[in-house]
Parts: sequence; structure tokens; C-alpha cells
Amino acid sequence: MDSGAGGLSVLYEVLKTCDIESTVYYGDNARAPYGNRGKRDLLYLAEEGVDKLRAEGVDAIVFACGTLSTCVLFEMKRIYPEIRFYGTFPPLESYAMSGENYLAVTTRATAEAMKKSFHCARIFAAENLASDIEKNLFSLSEVRLENHLKNLSAEPGIVILGCTHFNLIKNTFRAYFPNAKIVSGAENTAKMIASDCRYIYNNVFQGENEQKNLETRENCQKSNLSDHFCLKKYGVLTTFASKIENYLKIMPNKSPNLYFCDKKVKFIGSEWKTNLLAFANICSNLTE
Repeated sequence: MDSGAGGLSVLYEVLKTCDIESTVYYGDNARAPYGNRGKRDLLYLAEEGVDKLRAEGVDAIVFACGTLSTCVLFEMKRIYPEIRFYGTFPPLESYAMSGENYLAVTTRATAEAMKKSFHCARIFAAENLASDIEKNLFSLSEVRLENHLKNLSAEPGIVILGCTHFNLIKNTFRAYFPNAKIVSGAENTAKMIASDCRYIYNNVFQGENEQKNLETRENCQKSNLSDHFCLKKYGVLTTFASKIENYLKIMPNKSPNLYFCDKKVKFIGSEWKTNLLAFANICSNLTE
């Protein structure tokens, strides 16, 4: 779950990396972004989102939002002890401890939370950048970093993206900081979930259907992942336009179960269609 479409970048990494059967994505786009909200508001929004996902029968919930992860993740673990929670955190600690020349670009709430743990951390709060990305979700080239990253005194060697919305314009960050390495927490979240999936699989299922799972992984790795974002039992849809056209013809008013790399994906919430379109865009490599 995320405040909007930023978490789709985490969903993409999870589906590529993890041995899971199905996922449900909830994006609260209508109230995005969360980055400028207070703690009480974030708790309310998190509980509401978690309850929507629990109604779908999920076993684990990923906060694909840096603000929710840094501000309310531990409270949610106490409120819902039966659910496994994962957060998406900017990989700040490793770079802060190394003494490297880095800059973390985050939302305001994430910056305030992280500065409590890393008092001397180099963090820049781009307060309105997530909102700008959400408004220009299908025209990301309109987002101008120079309007959001003002008064930076030095060129960093590493730029840490502290909001999953920022992942959607990673190439824009690369162009703005041509000599910097651009990193985010989405890959680390996917690796953590993948590790847990292997642990649960090995200890609970004891290798049952191991060969079948191995073959599925190999087939997914060999194939073009964007071609797998299609309605099961219907032909492979190779372009963004054909994906959306066929989808709308078959199920215009209800979010269907789609398949990405042989894994079921369902979008819920009032803005499910927006997130579906955006995710198909990501899979078709048209967002950057």
C-alpha cells in the first residue's frame, strides 16, 4: 500500500524478485501525498488502508511508502500482530556511517523522522515533489527538479531517493545529478521479502513443488516482463495501448485479477484504474 502511485515501483521490484502467488495493491491517490501530514493523520490513514487489505485476505502488508514506513510502521505491528509488515526505507544508514558524500531527498515527514535517528544526516525535504509527480503521473517529463531542489550547496556523490514517488523519475534525477549514483530502498524491500519467502517455503513446505517453482522462475527471468502484464487466458499484450484497450473491453468497471510474470495482481481502492494504468506504463517502460 502507498499514498498513491509511488509504491508501484516497489510492487514492480517485488513481483520481479519474490516467489509469491498473488498481490493486492492499494493506492490512496485521492489523499496523496502523505509526506506533509502529521503523525495522528498518518496513523488514521494507515489503519484504514490496512483494514482494506485485510478484507482482501492478505497475509503480509508492504508499506511501499517511505513516510508510512518511517513514521507509523512499528505502531501498525503492535496494532495488527497477526500481519507481517514490511517497510520501504531509504538506505541512509549505510551511507551515513561510511562518510561518503551523499544527499537523501525525502518528504518532510520522512526527513523529520530520520533526523531523530541520524542527527547529522544530509537530508533535503522536497516537500511538494511527490505531489507534483502524482499530478503528472502520465506526463512525468513535466516534473522539473529545479523547482524542488533549490539552494543545494554542493554536488553529492550519492543521491538517496527517500520517497517511492521519486523512483518514478529516477532518470530525471540522473540527468539532474549526472555525476552521482542514484539509489532507493525499493530493491532492498524486495530482497527482504524474497528472503522471508524462501525461509517460509523451506521450513513450512519442505521443498514441495520445488522443481515447478524453479521452472517458473527461470521462465520469468528469460521472458520480457512487460509482456506478462496481461489478462490470463487472453493473448500476450505487447504495447501499453493494447494492454489498456483489451483490459477496458473485458472489464471496464471492475478491477480484474491480472497476471505479471505468472503472479496475480489486483488493484483496489477508489483510484484502482489510475494505478493500473500507471503500472502498465511502468511495465511498458514508458514512464521514463
